[in-house]
Amino acid sequence: MAKQQRYRGGLRLVCLAWVWIAFAAILAVGAEPPATPLPPAVAVSNIRGATVDLTAEKQAVVCQVMSESGIGSLQISRSKDWPSTLILRLQLKGLESLTLTAGKQRMSMCVSSSSPARLNVSLGEDEKPVAAESPYFPGFRVLDAEFRPAKQGQLPPPGGWFEINVPQKLLQDQKQLQVNFIDFFRG
Repeated sequence: MAKQQRYRGGLRLVCLAWVWIAFAAILAVGAEPPATPLPPAVAVSNIRGATVDLTAEKQAVVCQVMSESGIGSLQISRSKDWPSTLILRLQLKGLESLTLTAGKQRMSMCVSSSSPARLNVSLGEDEKPVAAESPYFPGFRVLDAEFRPAKQGQLPPPGGWFEINVPQKLLQDQKQLQVNFIDFFRG
């Protein structure tokens, strides 16, 4: 009987050791949250005049576009479903023109260069204005270099961004999104 108790005691020590190892592993992993994996179903190609980083943040895929020349284009495509939120972040000084084309649908945007800076959105070849209540109207923010909201009605400060939530209605039933942009302070 004594051998059996020793065995159980040894088993308790082994179990306790594994608990401590597991606890240490959890603490080590918990110290720095793991990066959100990028959905493999989204890709960027045909990049011209820009550098592009594609990342995941929470439930969104973020396409960060930096362009020194201020004129460029890229294509975003999916092999499965679009993410629930697709965000374009453009590091530009101003936004003379942003065109998003998905299939036969074409959306054009611009931000006025005078204060207060306002977003104008139009849809189609005839550039019909899009109302803010429309499912085609994009989410829009101006951010500083640290991705904090910039002052209302202002253009991005140096190193800042234009952030556009691409409307799901535009992406519906489409596999590709063509993005073309022009900075009115280009070059």
